[in-house]
Amino acid sequence: MSSPVPFSLANKKLVSSLYRQSLRTAQNWINRKDFYRKKAAEIRGRFEANKHIEDPNQLKSFIRLCSTKLRLY
Repeated sequence: MSSPVPFSLANKKLVSSLYRQSLRTAQNWINRKDFYRKKAAEIRGRFEANKHIEDPNQLKSFIRLCSTKLRLY
């Protein structure tokens, strides 16, 4: 995988896909709506905290970390 270019359309789609997949995974694992909403806010916070990544290697690392965490569940 080559170094991703930050803010490209492909990366926006990939990150959006990872975000939605994270929410779906949380929803499948959590039965209570109040717990799910808390987890969804946590997931949103993690993505928002990394929203301004401009370094391609750091972006690649974040995408890899997120994908790895999703595979664990």
